[in-house]
Amino acid sequence: MEARWQELYKTDNHTLVTVSPITTSQLRERARVQVLDVDRKGARLRAEFSSDSWAPDDAGDGIIISGGNPESPGSAGASVLTGYDTQVGKRAWERRAPAGNLFGFAKFADGRVYVVQNSTISEGDESRVLHADLLVLDAHSGDLLHRLRLPDMTVPRGFIGTGLTVRDASDGVIRLGWPEALHDELFVT
Repeated sequence: MEARWQELYKTDNHTLVTVSPITTSQLRERARVQVLDVDRKGARLRAEFSSDSWAPDDAGDGIIISGGNPESPGSAGASVLTGYDTQVGKRAWERRAPAGNLFGFAKFADGRVYVVQNSTISEGDESRVLHADLLVLDAHSGDLLHRLRLPDMTVPRGFIGTGLTVRDASDGVIRLGWPEALHDELFVT
């Protein structure tokens, strides 16, 4: 059996979060997420928890953000956004997208989580229009701090996906774009 490590996420200067190494025979099992204390002596397990839909987006300030779709694992887009407190190794908050909406990829900056809530894009319609909101959440509580309605946009021809995503957030400037790098990007301040 071959063991495969997943990505590491830094949540503060001394904490990493990763998924336990899994073997090919364990691929369909729930993810075992590990919170590790790291110093010059090495890494020590602080906490471990399981998740049915572990798909980390970003981390910082002791919080890791994971988007998932528990009703349809493996599908594109997240119907649930979850913040995990790495100090205690437990879920701190959860936010569900309203019916007919999915979250894009979220980014962490300055104690906030920036995420686009996209309307569902129908694949058969040639004049597909995306309705979306940029949400600003408190990273530690998940509370909505601000909502900005984005202008309605025509979905690029040939695009198959869930909509806009946050590419970067820094110093009050948010860079949004389509998940595929071939499409134009938008900036929001």
